[in-house]
Amino acid sequence: MSKKGFTLVEVLVSLTLVTVIAIFLFQIIYVLHDVYLEKTVKSELYIESSNLSNVINKSILNRSREGVTITSVTKNNDDSVTIKFSDRRTMQINIDRSSNTISYGDYSVSILPKANIGNIEVYYNYEMVELANNGVAYIRIPITSEEYNNDFSVRIFFRYNSTKTLITG
Repeated sequence: MSKKGFTLVEVLVSLTLVTVIAIFLFQIIYVLHDVYLEKTVKSELYIESSNLSNVINKSILNRSREGVTITSVTKNNDDSVTIKFSDRRTMQINIDRSSNTISYGDYSVSILPKANIGNIEVYYNYEMVELANNGVAYIRIPITSEEYNNDFSVRIFFRYNSTKTLITG
């Protein structure tokens, strides 16, 4: 008598092997999904802060190429800095914590909800020499994320003449 088919033991062994393989595949998919989300969030934060830094730095650089200088930089509070130019124009960097946005003039960028925007910091240094641009100023807006230990800060650097520019803050 010839019996064709699988025994119960063969079926159970094959189901066990398929289950083990499926568990490993789901673990791999889960890890890859987490890596993808982490890289996406980090990339988005880097792009947002980099774009804002570029807009502000290019604005200052383009004005200096036109002969317009910065006459004052004033830290109004932890969420606002005013930059005044020699052509009497004024630009402000503002943080709106309720909408998690940072703006400079007409340009505004929304920071991801998972990120925290810190207080604006203003640093400056100059040497007492007879040079046209003897000082360097640095404005930093810290952007951090609780999930990642990276610094996504917005950074603005510019040179200035300490005899013609007032920096407070």
